[in-house]
Amino acid sequence: MLLGGIGGAVSAPAAHADAMHGGSLSSATLPTGQAPALRSYRSKHYTVHTNLSRTEAVPYGRHMDAVFEAYSRRFAEFGVQAPRPLPLYLLRTQDDYLAYMAAQGIDARNSGGMFFVTHTLHGLSTWTQGPSRDRTFRVLQHEGFHQFAFVALGPRLPVWANEGVAQYFEDAVVIDGRMRLGQAAPARLRRAQEALRTGEALPLDKLLSMSAEQWIQTLRSSRAESGVLYAQAWSVAWFLIHGDHGTHVDGFKRYLTLVSDGREPALAMSGAFGQNAAERLEPAWRKWVLAQHPDPLHDAAERMGFVAAALRYLADQGQPAPRDIEELRQRLTAIGFVLTREAHGVRAAYHADDAGLYRYRRSDGHETDLILLAPSRRDLPPRIYAPGLDPEPTLDWERVEGQGLVSVTRYR
Repeated sequence: MLLGGIGGAVSAPAAHADAMHGGSLSSATLPTGQAPALRSYRSKHYTVHTNLSRTEAVPYGRHMDAVFEAYSRRFAEFGVQAPRPLPLYLLRTQDDYLAYMAAQGIDARNSGGMFFVTHTLHGLSTWTQGPSRDRTFRVLQHEGFHQFAFVALGPRLPVWANEGVAQYFEDAVVIDGRMRLGQAAPARLRRAQEALRTGEALPLDKLLSMSAEQWIQTLRSSRAESGVLYAQAWSVAWFLIHGDHGTHVDGFKRYLTLVSDGREPALAMSGAFGQNAAERLEPAWRKWVLAQHPDPLHDAAERMGFVAAALRYLADQGQPAPRDIEELRQRLTAIGFVLTREAHGVRAAYHADDAGLYRYRRSDGHETDLILLAPSRRDLPPRIYAPGLDPEPTLDWERVEGQGLVSVTRYR
């Protein structure tokens, strides 16, 4: 199972700097050296095999314990339990990751992380080094679902459901050890809505009947079509869980149960939703998705990510930190700063002259500016704060040896 690269780059007329957030790099070469030696640590639900120190690995183990418990709660009604502990391979760098996966006979160059199965080994694997710890958490949440689904529900889950629900978990946030689910990531929602409006979206019956081989062929042949596939699969899973006031969620659970028990997907769909299920569900799905808006928390997080990339760029250029968000906007506009990001084939570009990137919508519906707070240490950029949300996010910074500036979002 591959996670289509989550990445980004920043640019200005006089300079360009890569800011890959764990996505695939087309220039990456398959390492020929020896795979790194790994140590093993136990968390509550995982055995973490890693070349990080125990202190470095603990936050990831704790995070994944909360994620595992969210998977288990969501699927408790299926009467299945994933075995514990599950194997998690957490490498320090992308090169370490590529070398370790190559030693397992897997070319991982086009992945930001994966759940893998070989004749002798299976596990969840990614790397941690990069400018954003949140990137690693998203990869683990996405690929971790593929792992959980494989061991708890079996290998029969249709590809659209496997990828759609994995993205559903990818978009969640962990707050005080519990996962908050159901948020709509802005770029993903916009791509799904665009595909519906332009006619790019597949008819629902074709999406639901797509084989894994057809899915992979689409990913290989067309970046644009792969972006539509991922966004559409997510939107269908999101609709079946939350759409029309939750009236479809019991049918979706029944569908997943039937598939897990070995029923063919088409028969499982009719068994769960009745005859001509896709034809009957499609109008409601389309109407509901087109009417949705990004949730305020993810909308703010997207804008905070833009501001963070800009602050990192200024720090890397040796420039002084801005005093406030307006000064940052003026300076970035003057140099023509642009941030591009891509996830699951969905590409987005953020231009510094877009005044909306420095503002966000609070939970009460009012728009206000993001706030730059004093840094935690003198050698770090300002923190980024979005008060008035539930929960309230603050993007903070760490300076990690061998990595430089690393951002992490905390919620309260």
